[in-house]
Amino acid sequence: MDPKKLKLTELITKPITVKPNTSLIKTRQTLLEKKVKRVVVVDGKIPIGVITEKDIARKIYQLGTTPIKTVKAKDFKQRKLFTLTSKN
Repeated sequence: MDPKKLKLTELITKPITVKPNTSLIKTRQTLLEKKVKRVVVVDGKIPIGVITEKDIARKIYQLGTTPIKTVKAKDFKQRKLFTLTSKN
């Protein structure tokens, strides 16, 4: 297999996603169940951010007395997101 002849569609996999209102707890469960280190936050079909294991750990540390159940993915997603499509 010649790497120079590979197409993007041959390398990429479907991303694991969560919705903006997905709880921090459910987001963490998704990471564990899918055995991935990051999930993409999508609004409909539009990617609006990414959340990593480190983001979750940081948010839990910052919560203080805030109930963990109240935190949603949209509250701690990273804003900068770069995407590629099969047309690139």
